[in-house]
Amino acid sequence: MKQQYIEEAAKNKRIRVKYSWVMQFLLVLDQFGNVLAGGNSDVTISGRVGYNVHIEKTRGLFWKKMESVINFTFYPLDGPNHCLLAYCSDRHEEYRGAKMFFKIILAVLIVLFCILLIIPIRLIALIKAARTHYIMPSGENIPYKDLMITTEYAASQGDPCEILSGLTK
Repeated sequence: MKQQYIEEAAKNKRIRVKYSWVMQFLLVLDQFGNVLAGGNSDVTISGRVGYNVHIEKTRGLFWKKMESVINFTFYPLDGPNHCLLAYCSDRHEEYRGAKMFFKIILAVLIVLFCILLIIPIRLIALIKAARTHYIMPSGENIPYKDLMITTEYAASQGDPCEILSGLTK
């Protein structure tokens, strides 16, 4: 599958996302965790981190470290830019930074979730060939390798969400 074909479908918002029940449950837990850490209830922790790293670039080392942990954990599912993808899926929501108290809560939640998820995610990727939850208009899943190339390219562009917002819910 060619990167150009994926980018064109993404820009036209013709890519569907198919989440399993388990994935939807994890998204709700993620949003709940973000609320506990002083964030918006419509935003995931990953999206909040992606916003603070890629949009509010002056927010500091804390956000970059949290992005590294999250991106490493979800690498087999979303490629190298999970937090940026999460931000682009809801870029019109209200995003916030965090005061020290909420940063501590956020760090604990991120580390806890990532420790719990890293082994199952890696085992699934070993047992079954990595298959993304992004579906092209033709009905075929976007291969993991093509998704990685597309996200890496988009992250290097001036407005990465122009492409990546089409790869999201």
